Amino acid sequence: MVELYRREKMTTDELNAKHEIQFNNKTGMTIDEWLLNKYKTITPFELMKAYEVVAKDEETLVKDLHDLGLHNEVINALLEYVFVCNGKGFVESFVMKIGMNWVENDILTIKKAIEFMKDQDRKKFNESSER
Repeated sequence: MVELYRREKMTTDELNAKHEIQFNNKTGMTIDEWLLNKYKTITPFELMKAYEVVAKDEETLVKDLHDLGLHNEVINALLEYVFVCNGKGFVESFVMKIGMNWVENDILTIKKAIEFMKDQDRKKFNESSER
């Protein structure tokens, strides 16, 4: 993807817009709509199993995230964010630290969670394209 960015001299926003159009043409929905649907229709347990990574005690982890004030769809977004960033599974202390950070930063709705993840992705992309 970075190679494509360099070759076409596209800005991050232009590249994201291009991907959004391609995704919409294939699925009939925006990436945000697809993510909203995904996160609202599965449980956190199903998401963990889909990644074939099971936390030591998934029920306790999900309950603790609920106790922070997070709803299932936000927990799903958080778990996917952790898995993509970490790539090694769901380390309970790491997941809880990010969950607390989301609560402190008022990332309590699925829309805010998706926007946060997109912002983080943009930052990583910009950092990698500057190298």
